[in-house]
Amino acid sequence: ERDRWAVKARPRFARAQYWFLCILIANTGIRPSEVVKLRHNDLGLFKSPSEDELYTRIMIRREVSKVRKFRDVIASDFHKTYERYLDYCREIRFRFGKEIQPSDYIFPKTGNYNSHIDRLNNLIRPNLIRIGLHKKASKSHPDVDVYYSAYSFRSWYITQRLENGLNIYTLAKNCGTSIKTIASTYDYSENWAF
Repeated sequence: ERDRWAVKARPRFARAQYWFLCILIANTGIRPSEVVKLRHNDLGLFKSPSEDELYTRIMIRREVSKVRKFRDVIASDFHKTYERYLDYCREIRFRFGKEIQPSDYIFPKTGNYNSHIDRLNNLIRPNLIRIGLHKKASKSHPDVDVYYSAYSFRSWYITQRLENGLNIYTLAKNCGTSIKTIASTYDYSENWAF
């Protein structure tokens, strides 16, 4: 009975993972390679003293970061999204008699790191194909296709923040990259289609 339930629940949980992964990257600009290494205890809530609003603090540890530097990423109104995702995780764990521990990975890890990020990319790729966003012709080279992936959500985040006038220094600090990289890599007119 438990195995039968797991077969039914797997697609639902895969959709929940896809949804949460996309929202997490698109609202924080965290690299997919950093997202797959996040644990539940890396996320925390704090209240703004002046505005009385809740914010989510995501701690990117040195060993998780691509650039090997600690940084905090602040996301507004993200805790409700995280709680919804946790409900899916708790349901799966409950069926197998396990509880979610603070040190558990947000995206349950199977095998080594490379297979884990491949699995998350495989969650995103079919959905991008389904909605017609997997590839498009490049503006500068019409005969070259541009492929979108999980990393495209990070590009979209940076693009949106630049378009909305966020200070490039703050954006670079939040994304764990340099001002030079943002200025040279992220063309915000190119990413609007995505």
